[in-house]
Amino acid sequence: MQAEVRKGKAMRMIGMATFIDPNRIKPEHVIPKFWQSAMPRISDISDVRRPFATIGLYQYKPPFGSQQDYQYVAGVEVEMESSAAVPEGMQEVIIPENDYLVITYRGKANGLGQVWDYFRGYWLPKQDGFEAVEDYEFERHDGRYLGTDDDNSVFEMHFPIRERSKDQRLTDAFVVDEKGGHALQDLRGKRIRMASFRDADFHGIDMRSTVLRHVNFVGATWEHIYFSNLHINEIQMGGTIFEHIRRPDATESQLEGEPGTEGWVNVEPVLFRACDLRTAKFENCDLRQVNLLHCRLEGMMIDGIPVTEMLEYYKQTYRK
Repeated sequence: MQAEVRKGKAMRMIGMATFIDPNRIKPEHVIPKFWQSAMPRISDISDVRRPFATIGLYQYKPPFGSQQDYQYVAGVEVEMESSAAVPEGMQEVIIPENDYLVITYRGKANGLGQVWDYFRGYWLPKQDGFEAVEDYEFERHDGRYLGTDDDNSVFEMHFPIRERSKDQRLTDAFVVDEKGGHALQDLRGKRIRMASFRDADFHGIDMRSTVLRHVNFVGATWEHIYFSNLHINEIQMGGTIFEHIRRPDATESQLEGEPGTEGWVNVEPVLFRACDLRTAKFENCDLRQVNLLHCRLEGMMIDGIPVTEMLEYYKQTYRK
């Protein structure tokens, strides 16, 4: 593999899209089959940019993480000023101007995982000046690509990157955290009001017992957050996604240690009280021992079966 940082211009691509969930399917099997269905339609696309190359675009939604689902677009780059119509069943995507780490890979398709491992496991952790842009990435296949099973097949993977912003100190005071021994800026007990943190990056923040009032988190990403004994009140969360939320695998709480460490767990029940959850969807969730009390259930479905009909059948069958 070869890797180099390149400046990439904005690109306009047209192609067919599919949804990929690595937890349910194997992308290394599904994506090549999807290309087999997409390639015959390439000829329907007008004003294809030369030299000819196909583009495989991965589009992610936050939060980015292991086994992240994504939309995959298989298509070609077209001339930016083209006025040709987008063929039926396809979509147009503008890939923004950006810096990229471009990794050139040679070999069979079953070894492509090495590319992601190299970028995220080797190259990126060694960078002080760059960080990943985790909205998208794309693969480019030109005349050097000879197919999925050819040892001499070559393709490029483009990972968008940006200059890492420098940390800014808010105070000269510091405290050493108990969990990892890291030096933290010490804002304990401080009162911060009327502040704008738009587009800020918070990492390694200890906010235990912090009070947040009148805060706008639109478009924010929260990851690896400990919410034990938290009280959230009067929150509007339309379009919010709760994903990969876990309860501790323990029979009782152990609260003596530092929150977030192996010796600290809280298994108290999570309580939803006076919440409007209309049109919410629960997918692939563990709802064992969930208890609904005094809730409106009109239109609620479980695997397509109305809950009100289930309850009525139960009453007629078992409570005669």
